[in-house]
Amino acid sequence: MFQFLKRLDLSTPDRIAPYIDALSTDTEKRPIAEQIIDRLLAEDDSRYAIYESIRDALSEAHVATASPDFQTAVGFFLTKWIEFERLLRNLAPEQEGLKIVPTGFALRRLSIIDNPAVIDDIERIRRLRNNLVHGIEVPDPADLREAGASLQRIVEQLKKRRRKKRQRKR
Repeated sequence: MFQFLKRLDLSTPDRIAPYIDALSTDTEKRPIAEQIIDRLLAEDDSRYAIYESIRDALSEAHVATASPDFQTAVGFFLTKWIEFERLLRNLAPEQEGLKIVPTGFALRRLSIIDNPAVIDDIERIRRLRNNLVHGIEVPDPADLREAGASLQRIVEQLKKRRRKKRQRKR
């Protein structure tokens, strides 16, 4: 539904409000998403072609995500992302530890990473992660493996930096 709303330029609360206001409260029989899609389609017949193209793309994406290669790449990538987030929480100052979000702004503000190229890489990887996790886009398995390898290098650099800081304190 999100892709359909996005293609119709209706993906903001203000733009979708008239369709939400017209919903039936009997959602047990008709899911909300189905009601909104039906209203959008009934309003303009030309939207059927857009809706069908999105459904076809999602069907192709489903086939792609079922492959063992894709599943392995996703597992590798998400494992590296989780390791990266855990390390960031450990590196963040105590007052920020549980609140850190791996954005370039947060990493610079907390002085965890100061290399602009690394921050740009993390931003790219974060967008890839968000697109994957939220089902916005199905990334190529090679892109997931490359992003996971980048995260692995970044984590190793951060761990090395942390070890050096600990040694200096001794």
